Amino acid sequence: MATFLGIAFPFAQGPQSFPAQVSDDDLIQQALIQLIGTPRGQRVMRPAYGTDAWKFVFENNNATLAAMIRTEVARSIAVNERRVVLYNVDVSQDDDGNTICTIQYIIPATSQKKSLTVPIAAG
Repeated sequence: MATFLGIAFPFAQGPQSFPAQVSDDDLIQQALIQLIGTPRGQRVMRPAYGTDAWKFVFENNNATLAAMIRTEVARSIAVNERRVVLYNVDVSQDDDGNTICTIQYIIPATSQKKSLTVPIAAG
């Protein structure tokens, strides 16, 4: 039985219903991706939802930028995603120079450790 149940993102028709549903790990990962990808203030009824990580797209890709992104992502997850306990946020560059954020978290309801990598900005 699922601990968490919600609507899949992106929206699609499921085998038995519309919209398709996802549960537990998939639901939380999709929620984190949406949270990080949404600019703060974009959702009218939830002005604190989202991050300002996208404002760093044209900044120099260095240790200071990584610290700012790490702080912003950690703050946003702490405020908006109560289903997870964050224990590490790592910001690095991939081989193409893009900034990527790796989030490591625990889902207390299921006691599972998970990791998610999300692209932030081009380098």
